[in-house]
Amino acid sequence: MIRPVQNVPAEKDVIFNQGREPVERQEGQPGDAKGEPAIQLRVRFIKDPAVRTAYATNMMVQSTDQEFIVTFFEARPPYIQGETPDERRAQAAKLDNTIDAVEVARVVISPERLPVFISLLEQQAQRRANTAFKSEPAKERTR
Repeated sequence: MIRPVQNVPAEKDVIFNQGREPVERQEGQPGDAKGEPAIQLRVRFIKDPAVRTAYATNMMVQSTDQEFIVTFFEARPPYIQGETPDERRAQAAKLDNTIDAVEVARVVISPERLPVFISLLEQQAQRRANTAFKSEPAKERTR
């Protein structure tokens, strides 16, 4: 079951001014420094069918003076087959002790929005920790 994030309504009041970053509208907030009134627009989140869902097992965070760059990777283990655990371990020993992690997405975030994103992720992680969705560590399968 998919639950919407309760702290972020589907539409939120924002101000767009001269192409700058959108900011949350504060009560009584004036327009820009030149005295121009702010234009209030609502943001409607629309799903793009061309965007695919990717599974991320690893991530890398880089930063510049103006942004954070978050790159997500999926570690794809090699195919290892064998009848017994010893046969599978022998095959694994022939590899170069590395697993490729393929980039699946890159997101650039402004420094002003990063704390909001982190807070939302922490809230969702806490909500999950308080539910019955706890997982068990994977165990090695044998035939």
